Amino acid sequence: MSMRTWIAASLVLGMVALGACDPREDRQTTGAPRGTSSDQDFMIAACHSNLAEIEAGRLAESKASGAQVKDFAQHMVEDHSRANGELTSLAEKMKVRLPSRPEDSSQKEIAKLAGMSGAEFDRKYAEMMVSDHQKAVALFEKQAKDAKNDEVRAWAGKTLPTLKDHLTMARDLLEAQPKAD
Repeated sequence: MSMRTWIAASLVLGMVALGACDPREDRQTTGAPRGTSSDQDFMIAACHSNLAEIEAGRLAESKASGAQVKDFAQHMVEDHSRANGELTSLAEKMKVRLPSRPEDSSQKEIAKLAGMSGAEFDRKYAEMMVSDHQKAVALFEKQAKDAKNDEVRAWAGKTLPTLKDHLTMARDLLEAQPKAD
């Protein structure tokens, strides 16, 4: 084996050992008390959701044309940032590595939203918030009942009322938007 091949192989093995080349980055865990893989999957999904709400909210804070939409967006950024902070603390305790960005599908939706303006932007953002929070409420309801880890179950149950409030607020926001032509 040439010196160059040996160095390259050593680098790759070192990167794999550090998790830098792990294609399952968002699911990487190390030994510690933790819940089941479904608990971990929930935590990763919740983090993806929070990150998407934060990113979309920041976009809406700057692009929305209506004050009500901007206020709602600011509320989403604050609440989902706080929730993600709590989730991050729980994940660290359980040795679960969380993602650092929204899922690709959410990023694509946010990118589409970024190309809009005015009333069209406001309405699409409100529609996105209703859809996202419907999914989040269903996910959190399930975990608040079924999570194997007590702390995951408690966090899901504690966070659920806020998500239900967000869903109500998002529906009200959507209802206040002019209908698309």
